[in-house]
Amino acid sequence: MKKIILVVLILVVVAGVAWFVVQRMVRDGDVLLKANADDLKTTVVTPHLEAPIEEGKNVLWCATFQLAWNEACDLVGEDIHLDNEPAMVAVLNKHAATKADVDEASCVALAGRTNEGIAQKIRQAVRTKFGEDVPTPLADLPADPDMLVAYAMLVKTLEFETPFEPLDDGELEFRGTPVRAFGLTGGGQKMGTGDLMKQVVHYAEDDVDAEGIYELLTKETDDHLVLAIVQPGATLAETVADVQARMAKARRTECHSDTIKVPKLNFDILKNYAELLDKRMNVKDPRANQAPIVLALQTIRFQLNEYGAKLRSEAMVKAVESAPMPAPPVFNKSFLIMLQRTDAKTPYFALWVDNVELLMPIR
Repeated sequence: MKKIILVVLILVVVAGVAWFVVQRMVRDGDVLLKANADDLKTTVVTPHLEAPIEEGKNVLWCATFQLAWNEACDLVGEDIHLDNEPAMVAVLNKHAATKADVDEASCVALAGRTNEGIAQKIRQAVRTKFGEDVPTPLADLPADPDMLVAYAMLVKTLEFETPFEPLDDGELEFRGTPVRAFGLTGGGQKMGTGDLMKQVVHYAEDDVDAEGIYELLTKETDDHLVLAIVQPGATLAETVADVQARMAKARRTECHSDTIKVPKLNFDILKNYAELLDKRMNVKDPRANQAPIVLALQTIRFQLNEYGAKLRSEAMVKAVESAPMPAPPVFNKSFLIMLQRTDAKTPYFALWVDNVELLMPIR
């Protein structure tokens, strides 16, 4: 049975990423937030689902960094550990998300070494699967010699059969702030309202108090776009697990409400996992052992509006590999000095030094 990609919106917290090819999904009013994750004041970008949920903060996750980490582990033949490793490494080594959680058509994940052509393999795999026009800023980064490179890319298109209504005139306030939104209003007075209502599924629970789990149906029947207003758990993982468990027990029914309002989202985030940088790997592979991680990046692009959702996320991990460094040339024992011309068979000067008599001792 195919695994599903679960996009859980808890209030406005999103676990997912997006990319738009269908231009009709991009509206002039949907202003793009393009930011470095370190500049976001109230949003945490995490490489794994076990990040804590703190009041007043968004928590954003996508599987791509985990997929890239998995590929790196497969390449060296074991879980990767680092000198003075941060706590995230232990969680990443649980491999909670794998390629089995996404469909083959939507994902590229591979690892290798630059001297074995991994950079070219990554670019070819991405272009073959997603086309020439897909932006791939991480895949196009220059590759230096003697590098271990692990890469993952996830691309998804979840389009509604019938677009919802745009609600851009302050019909929705999120915590007191008017925000752009989409959904359904009018109680059946507008053309196509019946079709829109059929696109909203309610996971009915008898013991729910002011909470709700809903699914917006898209053309992709094997993928589920889930919106859940719930009390969060201690971590994003606990919250997702709670929603999944409740969905499994609930009655899946048509939504009978004639009013649905969902905030729009449109962002492009770059995350640098600086905690991993310059940490040396502790693995058995002699090429990778003690190789420092020099790059650990993830891009997250997400837009959700009345037409649906699309996604694009990249992640890349790079470590510099090299042969063991030779001992430094410190001439503190017997050595030879020799002067010789390039085309000569015999040097024109030679000195074997085995004591300090001809040297210059410091008095």
